[in-house]
Amino acid sequence: MVLAFASYPVAHGLNNALIATVPVGNGAYGVAYDSAKGEVFVTNSAGYLTANSTTDYIVSVISDSTNKVVANVSVAKDPYGAAYDSVKGEVFVTSVHGDEVFVISDATDKVVATVLVGTAPYGIAYDPAKGELFVANNDNNTVSVISDVSDAVVATVTVPYGPEGVVYDSAMGEVFVTKSYNESVAVISDASDEVVATVSVGGDPVGAVYDSSSGEVYVANYAGDSVSVISDATDKVVATVPVGVYPFGLAYDTGTAEIFVTNSASGTNDISVISDVTNQVVATFSEGNEPVGVAYDSGKSELFVANYFNGIYSTVSVIGDTSAAPGTSSSSASSVSSISSSSAGSSSSISWSYISLIAVNVALFLVLGGLNVTRRNNRRSRRAPAEIVGKE
Repeated sequence: MVLAFASYPVAHGLNNALIATVPVGNGAYGVAYDSAKGEVFVTNSAGYLTANSTTDYIVSVISDSTNKVVANVSVAKDPYGAAYDSVKGEVFVTSVHGDEVFVISDATDKVVATVLVGTAPYGIAYDPAKGELFVANNDNNTVSVISDVSDAVVATVTVPYGPEGVVYDSAMGEVFVTKSYNESVAVISDASDEVVATVSVGGDPVGAVYDSSSGEVYVANYAGDSVSVISDATDKVVATVPVGVYPFGLAYDTGTAEIFVTNSASGTNDISVISDVTNQVVATFSEGNEPVGVAYDSGKSELFVANYFNGIYSTVSVIGDTSAAPGTSSSSASSVSSISSSSAGSSSSISWSYISLIAVNVALFLVLGGLNVTRRNNRRSRRAPAEIVGKE
């Protein structure tokens, strides 16, 4: 069944990067670009509300030549993450509540296989060197490795503390997995299917993207309003970039050597653009409502951004990759964030200043810790089962 949606074209020019707004299903989240077909697959995690008030969980397929939905693929339950397999011509979609992965053929736009994985699978990434998919199972702290030949799990890697986002590093043959409850990232070797390093990042890391030009992995810290930049040569953070509120999804633009970060807080709804040369925000522009997933279309030099909530239906914004977008503001945010404290006053004794500093640090720790939990719960309440909300 194809649902006929209209797209809304917008003039594209130096000062206006929005090309089209495409209505899709409900609760748009994951986005994957299919380079062979020139199509973009969008998961609708909250289903599609039809005329008879039934909910149909779908993956919308958008043509990048017309910016219209050309197919809707029905799936069993709660589609979330998506990854394109260029060798098989298939799109793999995780099901958060179904504990499975749907395999969609891009030739027929139909589910051709279903793979059982761990509990609450979120992020997924394709490893073309091995012909495998890596799936983060958030609830039982594992990463499932799926062979795209057999459509079966061939290995299970233990990754504690809520694995969520996944990205493949082609230069190192490694998979980076964000751990949302531990403020860190696990590095898995695809040769051994073992964790070979752990990197500390910011609060509640979620999405991640690999920059092939700089050999770096960019991680969105949802509760930290920042992006951590990890060198894949040293497995260490080399920069921390302040961005907008609730950063979630990331996409690397090979044409401009920039990273686009969706800041998903309702009310701000903007996108930060980071230069991978300076690791600084070079532009910020407003777009959609609760932007979450994002993918770069190298064939059209465009970005497709999933807006989780945008009225009756979710939408996908199609954006040109120029940095000069509507509402662009020049930003000079430092690439490395820091916290400075002022002295309590010259008249205070050293011991009193020391005690005051400890008290301030403890209070700050408690406030920030509570804020991180609140932010995490806010994010998870949109699409996670009730038992996950508040989980530490």
